[in-house]
Amino acid sequence: MDDIVNYGPKWTWQENKQFENSLVEFPEDCPNRWERIAAKLGTKSAMEVEQHYAVLLADLEAIEAGLFDHLPEYTDDEDDIVNYGPKWTWQENKQFENGLIEFPEDCPNRWERIAAKLGTKSAMEVEHHYAVLLTYLEAIEAGLIDKLPEYPKV
Repeated sequence: MDDIVNYGPKWTWQENKQFENSLVEFPEDCPNRWERIAAKLGTKSAMEVEQHYAVLLADLEAIEAGLFDHLPEYTDDEDDIVNYGPKWTWQENKQFENGLIEFPEDCPNRWERIAAKLGTKSAMEVEHHYAVLLTYLEAIEAGLIDKLPEYPKV
């Protein structure tokens, strides 16, 4: 079976709600924001909190760009798990990276072509994956996180 990547660790509904409330309590200009939110959660590291925020921003950008109608819906069941974005295997991500090289930015129908090459993802999922990747790269450049999520090999 292929290993799956979910852009970071799984979050329960309760953790996600507490995370959202903590974003308000500890605004962007708050020193040690991620460490404080992680301490408040008690179940996630500062890096996991930063990654969760980066993916949330990418999802919001995708919604604003018209790629999705809404964020995933959650119940209030504490045992429900939240994962942002579609799941990607190591092989799919490698094919995605090769597709970015084969079909550069100026290529017409870039996302559709990469999706066709993958055969397992829609053009919308491919474009969202790219948006998440860019958000991670921006977070790395800003010193917010150390590295991209790892894609385990099978």
